Amino acid sequence: MAEAFYFHVTLEPHKKRSGSKTGRKLLFLVEVPTEAAKKSASEPQDEKSLGHEAERLSRELAPIAMTGELRHGGEDRMEITSCSIIEPSSDLLERTADAERNGVRVWILGANVE
Repeated sequence: MAEAFYFHVTLEPHKKRSGSKTGRKLLFLVEVPTEAAKKSASEPQDEKSLGHEAERLSRELAPIAMTGELRHGGEDRMEITSCSIIEPSSDLLERTADAERNGVRVWILGANVE
């Protein structure tokens, strides 16, 4: 079993009043250590269950790279998508993460406009 799961996570903001998408996408890299996923997985010995839990954690924790905090109640939700990837290059992982919580590290990769 791998030491960590890696995900590209994309947040798509929308306009507060209309709910229409802004066309921007915020891109993140998230590293979820296997041990972090095991702590909250429903079946910590099952690799598929660990993968699902790691993805859930990546989607939940990516926004902290922007604000330093988890999402609060009453805030508008952003559309969040994620894609599992193989281990990224070591030079990227050696950079200081933009956020870290409970061993999960998050890097802001940038933003683009559709």
